[in-house]
Amino acid sequence: MLLLFDIDGTLLLRAADAHRDAIYEALRVVHGVTEPDRRGMEVAGRTDADISRSLLVHAGVSADQIDARADDVRVAACAAYGRSFTWAASAAQFASALSPLRPQQPAPDHEAARSAEPRSRPSAQPAEGAPQLSL
Repeated sequence: MLLLFDIDGTLLLRAADAHRDAIYEALRVVHGVTEPDRRGMEVAGRTDADISRSLLVHAGVSADQIDARADDVRVAACAAYGRSFTWAASAAQFASALSPLRPQQPAPDHEAARSAEPRSRPSAQPAEGAPQLSL
């Protein structure tokens, strides 16, 4: 399974709020940071781990504690995001976002299909002269 997190919403439209909330919940659960302050912080192009580290440093959490609990933050964020995720709606959003990238297929030619000669149906009987198989 590939799980993508995109805090600034560039990969999945409207998924940014749920993702941000999951990161914030993880920081609260793991480090007790109740109101992360990202004012003035540029998040585009940065990984979740880097964004989380910046939020935690800004909140006064030591680098040693951040490093020691990095996996816990990652697990808590995935769990929080999973609880907030509406799979069907998000899959539809993802498919919708990808639709402009799909190659266009020509529309079927229904007139040609109607005028085509009917095809013979396969028979359960072997063709004349075909070898007989026994089981």
